[in-house]
Amino acid sequence: MIGIDIGIVLMNIPPVIDTFMSLYQTSYTGVSILISSIMWTHGLMQIPGGLLIDRLGVRGGVALSLAAMGTGNFLSLLEVNFTLAVIGRVICGIGTGLGFVTTMKWVALSVPKPRIGVYQAYLGGIIALGSILPFLFFPGLSRFGWEAIFVAPGVFSLALLAILPRLRSKPLPASALSLAASPSLLFSSRPWMFGFIQSLSWGPVVAFGNWGASILSEAHQNSITAENLAWFGALVMAISGVVRILGGPLVSRFSPRGIILGSNLLLGIAHALLYSLHEPGVLLTLLLATTALASINFGAIFHLVSTSVPPSSLGLMLGIVIFTANMGAFLLTFLFGWLKDLTGGFHSAFAWTAPFFFLALVATWVVAAEKKERKSSPNQER
Repeated sequence: MIGIDIGIVLMNIPPVIDTFMSLYQTSYTGVSILISSIMWTHGLMQIPGGLLIDRLGVRGGVALSLAAMGTGNFLSLLEVNFTLAVIGRVICGIGTGLGFVTTMKWVALSVPKPRIGVYQAYLGGIIALGSILPFLFFPGLSRFGWEAIFVAPGVFSLALLAILPRLRSKPLPASALSLAASPSLLFSSRPWMFGFIQSLSWGPVVAFGNWGASILSEAHQNSITAENLAWFGALVMAISGVVRILGGPLVSRFSPRGIILGSNLLLGIAHALLYSLHEPGVLLTLLLATTALASINFGAIFHLVSTSVPPSSLGLMLGIVIFTANMGAFLLTFLFGWLKDLTGGFHSAFAWTAPFFFLALVATWVVAAEKKERKSSPNQER
């Protein structure tokens, strides 16, 4: 339920953009600030959030997350004020960012070690599917007034906060080890390499969710507008969520490293094909296949991440990885738009991105090899 809440809060405004443009009398640039403010805060919150939950514990982290998501939504109800709405979205971003890294650690501490990646894949899929719910229900909900768009996720967040004390879990107590170990982890190449690998999985999903309709419109030589293909963004998120969940059980049956290597190899080939092939039907199929390939390794990546450090430092480790993945996704999304302006077409972006997937093969070998070397180390606390 917390995962669904995070997904809803992240996406409660995009399905009703026109409503808020009229409400705040703002331009596309203005509403872009309103939408992106939560995304940037969500991404930037990962590292400090990871440090916080390593000290505070996961239950405290979830409580702060839900409180922030509830407060941010209700703050926007105080008056029709654009600045206040942006501040509310920033507070919501603090909540979603802290909530994601906290629940990922909570899952890792609550399930048997061999199945960590399986359940993290379920969580990742649930968040992705939760982000689709506003597209399905919020346009209809807006008929009751713009306030309903903030009231629904705000009430949901505070309701979950109210029942949180009844949830059974055995989180680790706050540990001084995490603070002492944080400088070495921050300056280690390992979490940043994991983040680079995850950015090439999350990046295509974000880029296709934002630009997929425009890419398909270009393939149709603009005979079909991007607005008429807007359903494609929701389809991308739906496929990503479902495939993350379906890919979870693979982690307990196959080598996580093998899953990551195989998916990145196929992703590199897929991007090369996307650069070369422009027929609309083929392009649609490849975009959807690439989305699936970019999502199936979610559990495998985070299984390796979550088993590579002691639990007392896991929050920071996850925070660095998720932060790097989010920044990579934002840059990839920007790259598509920039190259469209520069070259007049989207296809050149695939030529730029394809080599990075082959570089990820090397990175995966390196971090997996480092993990094997530490496997028998006595400082692993699990």
